Amino acid sequence: MRSRWLKSSGPLTPTLSPLRREREFLRLTSDLSAESVALRTLTLQMLSRLVPLGFAERGLGEVLSASLKDCERVTYSFENADRLQAGVDAWYCRHLAGLPHAPPDAAELRAALQWLADDDQLIYAWLIGEQANRCGLEVRVKLDEPRPLQEHPLHDAYWLTHLVLLDSDYLARPLSHPDAPAWGDELAQLVPWLLREPNLDLAGEVALCLRFMGRDAGPLLNLLERAGPGVDAHQQATALLALSAE
Repeated sequence: MRSRWLKSSGPLTPTLSPLRREREFLRLTSDLSAESVALRTLTLQMLSRLVPLGFAERGLGEVLSASLKDCERVTYSFENADRLQAGVDAWYCRHLAGLPHAPPDAAELRAALQWLADDDQLIYAWLIGEQANRCGLEVRVKLDEPRPLQEHPLHDAYWLTHLVLLDSDYLARPLSHPDAPAWGDELAQLVPWLLREPNLDLAGEVALCLRFMGRDAGPLLNLLERAGPGVDAHQQATALLALSAE
């Protein structure tokens, strides 16, 4: 699978302050590419829910408003997984904010998701389909089982974190799925593996989900606190969110 999630996590370096980490994330997503606009908007929406007071005090509400406006010009690319994900992320962010947004063509999106599923990019196909469904468009691919990537631990771990994110509308509301406690147990079981074989992007997502669920994420937070800024915006976003969660 060709995914931003599978990039090298990089070496561990001295601690970054939360404000420096935030500034670095905003710098990394300042190029106005579709991927940067979508990632910045989704991350700022989650950050506004995690630390509403600090978010307002640092003037991030204006940054988020500008990002939501930028999402209007993000188009849908049906031949590239990253670009398609960015387009649907932009639509999803505006949907969560109660803003109108032109949806993708249903037939084209359905065909693109089937292509992704057939091209060993099932996690993209599943996630995009679930987001579209929450925006009112039913184009989800048919799955043979609820967790079809369990034989691939890394892919399945990202599937698990996104079960939490989707059920909460990316931290907008409490979890309601009856399997949520079991998800928390599985996430906790990932911690020793992530400490042995650090993947900072995944560690950030797991730590964020554990903290959101009121579970212990201390060892992963220690790992993230020692991590340098790196050059990957998605990795920086997950660390920022995990370390900001209260």
